[in-house]
Amino acid sequence: MPAELAGGADCASTVFPTDPSVGAATVDRFAGVYRRGRESVTVSRQDHRFLLHRVRFGVRELRAEAPQSWNFRDGCGVRYVFVLPPDGPGARLTIVDRDGTATVWNRQGY
Repeated sequence: MPAELAGGADCASTVFPTDPSVGAATVDRFAGVYRRGRESVTVSRQDHRFLLHRVRFGVRELRAEAPQSWNFRDGCGVRYVFVLPPDGPGARLTIVDRDGTATVWNRQGY
């Protein structure tokens, strides 16, 4: 199990207050399935919540570090950094654990 997706149930189930700025214009560009070898995570939006889901590890809500940021954090303190190239294909997600361990996930589809 990648360390960055571990954590206690207390932090993984954190639900942030509703943020009306989370919407199609601000987070949908990051949506999709990101793969790292045989593992995958799905990034999506549900109403005003930005979510990352991984089978067997559950759903984590993400919150932007600053307005208009491409960097997010979950309730466990794990950091999610998105990179979107200008031409569309080749999007990446770097997940950085609290201890600094980073893994890179490539978008498969969106």
